[in-house]
This record gives sequence, C-alpha cells and structure tokens, in this order.
Amino acid sequence: MRFGTLALAVLAAFGCSDTSGPSSVAHHLDALYSQACARASYPASGNGLSAGYDTASVYWQRCQLLSILVAAPASGAEPSSIRVTTAAGTSTWRALAIYEYDTLNTGLPSSTTNAIIAYSDANVTNAVVLLVTSGGNASYIIASDTITENGVWMSGAASRSSLGGQCRDVSGLSNPLGDTLTGYPPIEYGGSLCHLATFQVSVSTTFPATPGLDPSLESFTIDPQSINGISVIPAEFYFDKRR
Repeated sequence: MRFGTLALAVLAAFGCSDTSGPSSVAHHLDALYSQACARASYPASGNGLSAGYDTASVYWQRCQLLSILVAAPASGAEPSSIRVTTAAGTSTWRALAIYEYDTLNTGLPSSTTNAIIAYSDANVTNAVVLLVTSGGNASYIIASDTITENGVWMSGAASRSSLGGQCRDVSGLSNPLGDTLTGYPPIEYGGSLCHLATFQVSVSTTFPATPGLDPSLESFTIDPQSINGISVIPAEFYFDKRR
C-alpha cells in the first residue's frame, strides 16, 4: 500500500442504508467510491483520448479519499465509534486507522505513516483525515462531499497499541486501489504482511473559514481513545525481520 493518494489530497451523497460488520461496510464504502469516481471521470473520446479522471472536479478528492478509506474494512477491520469535539460540542463519528511501515530498497526503515480517517456518518458526508508521520503531521477535511480544505494547524499522536490476526480480504469489491486510471499502483499486500490492529489516538486540528464549510467544523479534536484499523508492512521488511 502506498499513501500517494492521501498525500496528494493534503495539498492540493448518495442514499445507502447504514450497515455493520467489515464486509458490509466495505461494500457500502466501495459503492460510495464508485459513485464519487464516476462523477469525477470523463469517458474516452472519439479523437483517441482515453477515459480518465478530471482532477479539477469537486468529486476528485472524495474519490481518492474513499479509495483509501475502503482499504481497512476491505481487509477485515471494523470501524470504531469515536467521540469527537467540534465548536458545536461533542458528537459520535466513525473512524478507521491505517498504519504503513515503509522501507528503502535495502529493506532499512524509511518512514512510517498513521492515517486516521474520521467520518460523520455512514455516507461519509464529512470526513477529516489526520496524518501522523515520521516526517510531521498534516490534516485535511472533505465536507458536504465536495468542499476540501487543508488544516491550518494540527497536534497530537497516534501509535499502534495492539496487533491482531492477519487481514481477511473482502471479495466482490471494485478494487479501487487497483484502478490504474488514478495513476497509483494497486494495493499490494498479502495476509501475512497486513494485520488487524488497534491504535491509540489523540489529535487536534483546525481548518480555515471556508465558503460552504460548517463553522463548527473549523476545530476538530479526538480525545485519547482507541481506533481499529490495519497495519501494513512491506514484504522486504517482513522477511528481513525473520531471517
């Protein structure tokens, strides 16, 4: 797995019934992913232009976000119900975490990324992405499906608190991380390299006042609590540790 998609988003809804269980959640998020990406895509033209994505579309960032978010339940992780605090007070959101331990070609440690994705409801109407990396922290919000804004400030920490069993791939998905139209490589991990995990998370971030963004979402805090997710370690590091 690579987080080029998330890094790009840091920059730069449709009615389905609520569901429970990793498989049901994965299929639901996969449907949202397909809908968002369809809105951000353009078809092949008669003059030889192949189909692709309109990166200027307001749905492009949502398309990318959902392609990452679906990876955790698609691997068997159950979304956590978490407490979040905004300017409007405390409310309950859902959240998933993805940890990646990346390496150099030599197999030596290169970087670590904890991506915490908190979302307001089953249809991911509002989502806050918090990146806690070995190189620094960053955040962004996608509100009302189409309003994207980078965080102004972020502090906090995220660490893996326990490691569970091997990931269990959910079948029947559209395999968003394998979609070559995005320009990113497909998701690549075997069950032995991906494990279910829990993470201890405590973060706070702020967003600038933006047209269309609910002012209550300009501040966002997750007090210390546990969040489910997956831990992914590249094959070269996995085998090196077992020599």
